[in-house]
Amino acid sequence: MRQSATSIIILCIISACQSSGRSGKKDAAGAGDASTGADASDGADADGSDASDSSTDSSTDGSTDGNTDGSTDGSTDGSTDGSSDGADGTGTCLDEAYTETLPMKDAPLTDLLADYSSAAPSDFIMKVLERRYPVGKYLVEGGLQYKGIDCIEQFLGNKTTGKDVITQLSTIVHECGHMFDIDQSSFSGATYIIRDDLRLECPGASYAGKDASFARSLITSDPYADDRPPCNGGGSGCDFYAAVYLDGDPDNAQFEGGDQGFDTVIEEAVQYVNSLATGYAFSDQYQGMVSERDGILTFLWYIERYLRLARTEHPEVHAFLLGNACWRDAILTVWGRAWLYLDATADNPNLGLDDDALEKLVKTPELLDEIEAVRVASGCR
Repeated sequence: MRQSATSIIILCIISACQSSGRSGKKDAAGAGDASTGADASDGADADGSDASDSSTDSSTDGSTDGNTDGSTDGSTDGSTDGSSDGADGTGTCLDEAYTETLPMKDAPLTDLLADYSSAAPSDFIMKVLERRYPVGKYLVEGGLQYKGIDCIEQFLGNKTTGKDVITQLSTIVHECGHMFDIDQSSFSGATYIIRDDLRLECPGASYAGKDASFARSLITSDPYADDRPPCNGGGSGCDFYAAVYLDGDPDNAQFEGGDQGFDTVIEEAVQYVNSLATGYAFSDQYQGMVSERDGILTFLWYIERYLRLARTEHPEVHAFLLGNACWRDAILTVWGRAWLYLDATADNPNLGLDDDALEKLVKTPELLDEIEAVRVASGCR
């Protein structure tokens, strides 16, 4: 893992678990997900930054090495390092080939809402997820297996009505996804559980130890930081995720969330895709605007910027990431899955706050070149 499971979970409890989802508690103040207080699918992650964003693993088709069966949906080919089918230059890049069954957003919920009991919100959560977003149910079930933490109880706020609970599902799936990944990870690498048939287990890239990567907070000094500077308590057109994920100074004597490495950037991106997928599934139950699209777009931007900074100032880290098949697969799988849901929600204005501006930043040509370099390194270009 990036660090011990114990230390990660402590960080989560202290900073991330303040997330209130969409319970109307203005979770931006406690969780750092949206300074507008409109939504909070990004509570506080296991990496010490936010709440709905901290897992690095995933489940597979039952193999003990955690690699998937090589289907064209972006899963890996079964090798122990997670290398992709296109590694010989003859296949389609994982991000371009990625597909999965979209949530059943029109499945009726009337009967489940009518039968809701505030004494049994977990049962209700499982039923509505099963009906509309089975992948989300799988992730929540996996997260509940983490010893000592009930990820539903920890992150669920208002339980008065079934609709109140549904508006918090994005946070629940996100946070339970973190717990699932933490539970499956090891001291030597990160595990990312994408679906029940797709997981990636990648070595190193933590903030310390073998094959360490540099602190993610360092991207705040790159040439792109001024395009969307940290909000620092307020303002518009600013990065309201930075204070949570990119805080601290890696050269001071204390550990801060922003000290963590590339593995947690991917972990957060994995969970923000889950937040958006949940939003896609249940947006008809929301009132007002939420930040589901903003969260994953922000992390796609962070991935690009991290890779650029690695290439220009930390070439040994860049060489490690692009030279390792699993990390290449992790980047491209997250990228492909993110755009699957961004495209699916493009016409839903309620799932974003400032997502149009963020999408423009993500599509900066020289930053997109960093993702293209991953494709080239994967041999699919």
